[in-house]
Amino acid sequence: MAKGEHRFSGPKYANGNHKSQQKAYVRTEKGKRIARNATRLNRKLGTYGNGDELDSAHYEGSTTEGRSQKKEINRASRTKNKNKKQTSHHLNTMAPKKKNWFQNLTNKSKLVINKFNPASEENKKIRSKEKTIKSKDSTTSQKSVARTQKSAVIRKRDGVKIADLQAKRKAEMRARAKKRNEAFKKKRANKK
Repeated sequence: MAKGEHRFSGPKYANGNHKSQQKAYVRTEKGKRIARNATRLNRKLGTYGNGDELDSAHYEGSTTEGRSQKKEINRASRTKNKNKKQTSHHLNTMAPKKKNWFQNLTNKSKLVINKFNPASEENKKIRSKEKTIKSKDSTTSQKSVARTQKSAVIRKRDGVKIADLQAKRKAEMRARAKKRNEAFKKKRANKK
């Protein structure tokens, strides 16, 4: 084989492996053993052939124990070009989070102090945004930007995450939709 030439060539998978290389590897005894173990674990976990789009993911160093996991997370952990977001999510599912109760208590006390202290930086920013909103000199666009910035400062001051806000709004939206649907059903039943 000449210098610079590779043993495998032709089309590649998304992870960079050549298809011919992958086919050759799957046919080896090691490849067959890995496939057998994966299928066995998949059946054991109850995810084999049921269409739930979950895959068996082995615990590190084990060929018989594992957990159900989405395929894009499971397979992303082994790709050559690891995406930081996927890797951190994969690692978070592997190791339980350790909670430091004293740190949490300190953070909560800081939130309370910042919320009720009129001299805190966050409350000063909020007051300046309120002045912009109430000012007759500011334009409509300046007022709308100030409203948005004010709500962001309040959210950060209170320690509320955007995901929590989105979940709250989604729950409220579902409750309103459920109420409308019940009223619609009641109205339809009265017509009959």
